Amino acid sequence: DGLFIGDWDLLEDVIDDGEPDGEDPEPVQAAGAVEAFLDLVDNSDDPEAQAVKFAGKLSVKTGTGNDSLGILGVAVGLDASIHTGTGHGDVLGISNLSVGRDLKLTYGDLNAVQNVTVGGKTTVKSGTGDDRFAIDRVTLKGDAEIHLGPGKDELALGEGVVAEKNVKLRGGAGKDQLASAIDLDGADVSGF
Repeated sequence: DGLFIGDWDLLEDVIDDGEPDGEDPEPVQAAGAVEAFLDLVDNSDDPEAQAVKFAGKLSVKTGTGNDSLGILGVAVGLDASIHTGTGHGDVLGISNLSVGRDLKLTYGDLNAVQNVTVGGKTTVKSGTGDDRFAIDRVTLKGDAEIHLGPGKDELALGEGVVAEKNVKLRGGAGKDQLASAIDLDGADVSGF
């Protein structure tokens, strides 16, 4: 199953292949969905564009199975909670998201998060299995915690990650890997 929340025109601008005939590119295969999403969103003309606005809270929960969820160009006035279910093979892509208070992301197997601003606390929890997180161009104004579940998990933090308060990074049971382009001095890091 797949779900897209956001500005469809912005998404079309992002994925336009630029050919004079105006044809869209071939559909992205699931195996490369996170990398493709990051590549496509990198072409956005305005990384802070949020055309869809929710004054209150946003809560999204997918079921079990292989789900894909894309959030692009969304502003949330209060809290946002995104739960991609407990199945394996879930893909989550988030870009151009602004959250006024707290952001909670749970589960997911392939996760790409960029061009995000969170006004409150950020909590990320992965489930069982081999999960991958790529996070870049993110401003976290409150405390931030990332907890990786059992499995061989990977966490990549790009140089555009700015954390203004306390950061806690926890690897889970299994051989987890952390790649960071930012200095993690002062962060509470264990399990990698």
